[in-house]
Amino acid sequence: MNAGISDPEMHRAIELVLAALWGSDGFFRFLQEAINDNTNEGPQVSPLISIFQPDLPYFLAWLRFFVINPQPGFPADLANGSQAATRLAILIRCGVHHNTVDPEILTSIVDFSLFIWMAMRKVQLEGRFTHEDYKRYFATRYSPLGLCFDHTNIRNTLFEKVNATATKSVGGLCEHFVYQLSESLAPKDSPDLDITPFRSYVADVTALSRENPTFFQVVLKSGFPALALKLALEARRAQSNRLDIADIAHILFNPITLPVKGSRRLTAQIIDAGLLEIVIEDLISPPKEGGKIFDGWKFQKEMNPLKALLFASYDRRIAKALNAAIESVPAQILQIIESNTTAHEIWVAFVRDFEPYKSALKNITARTMPLCNSLKHCDDSMTESDQGRRDAPKKCAKCQTTFYCSTECQQEDWDSLHRHDCTQSRVARIGQQIKGSWISHRTSMFNILQLEYVINSQLGPGAYGNDWVKRRVWTVNRTVHPVSVHSGTVENAAPYERSGFKLFNDARSQAMLRQVAEDESTILAVCVSALGLCGVATLATFRVKKSPMTVAIDRPKLNFELKSGFCKVLDASGESLII
Repeated sequence: MNAGISDPEMHRAIELVLAALWGSDGFFRFLQEAINDNTNEGPQVSPLISIFQPDLPYFLAWLRFFVINPQPGFPADLANGSQAATRLAILIRCGVHHNTVDPEILTSIVDFSLFIWMAMRKVQLEGRFTHEDYKRYFATRYSPLGLCFDHTNIRNTLFEKVNATATKSVGGLCEHFVYQLSESLAPKDSPDLDITPFRSYVADVTALSRENPTFFQVVLKSGFPALALKLALEARRAQSNRLDIADIAHILFNPITLPVKGSRRLTAQIIDAGLLEIVIEDLISPPKEGGKIFDGWKFQKEMNPLKALLFASYDRRIAKALNAAIESVPAQILQIIESNTTAHEIWVAFVRDFEPYKSALKNITARTMPLCNSLKHCDDSMTESDQGRRDAPKKCAKCQTTFYCSTECQQEDWDSLHRHDCTQSRVARIGQQIKGSWISHRTSMFNILQLEYVINSQLGPGAYGNDWVKRRVWTVNRTVHPVSVHSGTVENAAPYERSGFKLFNDARSQAMLRQVAEDESTILAVCVSALGLCGVATLATFRVKKSPMTVAIDRPKLNFELKSGFCKVLDASGESLII
């Protein structure tokens, strides 16, 4: 600021600006009173703000100078930045950002808000402060930045700035959020614990993650979401009902609003951190008068957190984390659930719909070979021990989307199907890996195994006659709860769509349909699983075998032996990919 200015000139300028700042105390008291009276955007205030607005960048530049270089008579130490932050917060509340698209004005607000919040980082790291100190000196500094998230034009400027910031600086911003998160709830048993800053950090980091994929990846790497949930749980235990923990959990667990890339990783993280504990606490707690269970979770339509967890469980990491959480529910809590009729019905239905995933997790651990993608593979009746005596599993080197048990199967599939979609599959795989909707072959196999469980549990007990099962396509809808199972003829299945996606529009699925039409001992099952902006469609063929056991005279017990299967990735772009 003082480049090219002599010391005497600089001294006089500082004295003049200091005098102006001291003289502005009455102006800011007037604005604060207007805020208190809810007249901050009224006819008495607006003209003053309009006069002040063009000079805002200069005002903030001088404030920044005095924060860095405290002057006699100007607040020093901890109070210095707090007063500066308070003044900008007052100006924002009075609409200093209104009716302007001037980038200099909007950028000056964002720059100063970021500066004033992070300027005391070193002091915080070197000192020890009480919760009262934190509220007075540090939480106050966040007020301008928090207000930036509340107003469209400043918020957009903030997002643009972060998007243009180097990854290292984005990491520093995230690191500061992580540190403030911990400090804002310390000590958690303080009788005057103020949770407002904590909630603001969680909500604003989530909002920034929605708009900035780089920031979101840094947030995930930092462990911010899991830390936020753990701290909220600890504070809830120390503070009884003062913390609306369902509100915090819902801010973090809202896959519909977050970028596809990383949203599944986020869900697994917060499940590990105790998400299910919070959901169960809400399940067994009496709802507010006139309310319903899970009213605090602001999902769309009929969605609730247990449904959302089920819908997200097509991802193997999420299913694994959720399975561990279910198994760790204390016996005392399960007894409370059982004693509550409504909670018990909801919980039992949830566990029942999760059972196929639980079974798939167990079976995939024991499976050493990937499922062969050749549709002719099972016609050779090759057992897993036979596979062990053949070549190692083969993966298509070009697209890396198909696996085979042997060179023979790979050649057969290349000649019949894969030659025509290999290049397209490679391009789609790369695109979906970039977007984050791609799933691994292990997860694909996991979904096929859960579909195998559903088919055997739904059709195996003899619920349908043998003739009714033949030459049919069974659809399993895992985007509803309880899960639904329906069937149709092969002829009617071809145009089948789900959520705008045509499920039988590729050569492999059409070849499966032909198999079912030509072989009455084969059925085709398709399962759609999705949450938020992506999901999977799982297609698998099964050989129908009669069991020696019977359920009734005309209802033989049937076994369904997995023959072949694959998954299509579904995402919001409307693309699908065979894997």
